[in-house]
Amino acid sequence: MPVCSGAIQTGATTVHGVSEGVPSSALRADATFRLGEISYNTGNYAEAEERFKRVINEFFDNSLAGEAAYWIGESYLKSGDLPEALKYYRLVLDKYSRSRLADYAAYSLGWTYEKSGEYVRAIESYNLLLTTYVKASLRPRPCTNRAGILCSEGVQEGNRVSPGVPARDRGAG
Repeated sequence: MPVCSGAIQTGATTVHGVSEGVPSSALRADATFRLGEISYNTGNYAEAEERFKRVINEFFDNSLAGEAAYWIGESYLKSGDLPEALKYYRLVLDKYSRSRLADYAAYSLGWTYEKSGEYVRAIESYNLLLTTYVKASLRPRPCTNRAGILCSEGVQEGNRVSPGVPARDRGAG
């Protein structure tokens, strides 16, 4: 067991206590979201999904709801559940399009479609990234270069990205 595991568990216990005892909705949303991040970062994707879903369900008007939806998608992607990952990336774009992670959701949507063999939808999603999120944080990083290549030349067998890698590890952040 890594040395930092105990510190992470102590921090998670502290944040959990704060999330339950704080009267402010914004602070509870933040604490619940941070617990989701801890769960995701320690590989506990089912617990991360549960915490992030709580943010969406209980604090749907909080700015963290869009980020929570994105991380649910990433959790499902890590778990290999591509249809659920697609559902949550789509949720970010449809309901939380002003989220600071909307550009990542557009890229991850395209990447997940590509991984699923749905190349036309992948190109549509990459086009969304390139046209809608022109000034977003992903530009001009390698993933938008990849999206531009796929959109202009189509998908070639040798250009596929490695499976199971979150957007931030796919050259997106």
